[in-house]
Amino acid sequence: MKRSFNARRIVLPVLLALGASGACGQGYPDRPIRIIDGFPPGGAADYLARVLGPKLTASLGQPIVVENRSGAGGTIGAASVAKSPPDGYTLFMASLVAMTASESLYSKLPYDAVRDLAAVTRVASGMVTLVVHPSLPVRSVKELVALAKARPGELKFASGGVGSGNHLAGELFRLTTGIEVQHIAYKGGPAAATAVVTGECELAFMSTAAGLGQIKAGRVRAIAVTGATRDPALPQVPTVKESGYPAYEVPLDFGLFAPAGTPREVVARLHAEVGKALALADVQERFAVQGFVVAPSKPEELAAIVRADVTQWARVVKAAGIRAN
Repeated sequence: MKRSFNARRIVLPVLLALGASGACGQGYPDRPIRIIDGFPPGGAADYLARVLGPKLTASLGQPIVVENRSGAGGTIGAASVAKSPPDGYTLFMASLVAMTASESLYSKLPYDAVRDLAAVTRVASGMVTLVVHPSLPVRSVKELVALAKARPGELKFASGGVGSGNHLAGELFRLTTGIEVQHIAYKGGPAAATAVVTGECELAFMSTAAGLGQIKAGRVRAIAVTGATRDPALPQVPTVKESGYPAYEVPLDFGLFAPAGTPREVVARLHAEVGKALALADVQERFAVQGFVVAPSKPEELAAIVRADVTQWARVVKAAGIRAN
């Protein structure tokens, strides 16, 4: 009898715990969900989150609130999510380049992107476009490299800040081609784009989403895109790979993350609902307007991308001698 009593004492709490775990997934969500963006309003992550928000509100039955917590290359927003309760009510829409490079850029980062953030799904993939001021006498990567080597250190490339995706794309280009150019950091991508439009800087790497209007208006000239393939929004513009540098590639990926420890049932629900939203024609059309294609993934696939990108950008940051703090 004593043995039977002890068995019941052990089994009952286990069953209760399993039941609670299932209930957590079944009852989620029962209040509003926040999606944190680590950059100012109007950026790519902000746009993607706001397109998805109403779709998720409809499918999950709770309001989706997009909140911008900008600063320190997106790390303030990422840290706020990493330190949030792992209950699925605080999510992070991340630029993968910025998030993974931060691991090497900042010496005292208050979180670890691999350890403290749980991958939900990749959301979208876009391109970074290399643009120059129209007065610069170049129309190809080959001509730009030749000019930069003839005038070492004279040309300036603008970015949205130290450690931003467009800064890192430029540094990798500099290392790959062996040119010397000055990096000029601005407060955000729009300010960097303005610097090239006005001729304050000769070149920049900007997301196609941000630069498409300027390119079509002739205020800047696109000479290459940084992805593995050409951008459907700019089919006439070659890749850097095609232009003689096959090792160069910088995709512009965005993913959705939750705090580590978020119940698997909750992650699975979020993954499924975001996947349904990304399959909608109007979502795909709105992404395409800004130069993005939907790019859903399994959580484990996104986690693998994060690990690989952390390693890649660590090499670039070290080789370029970049430090954000």
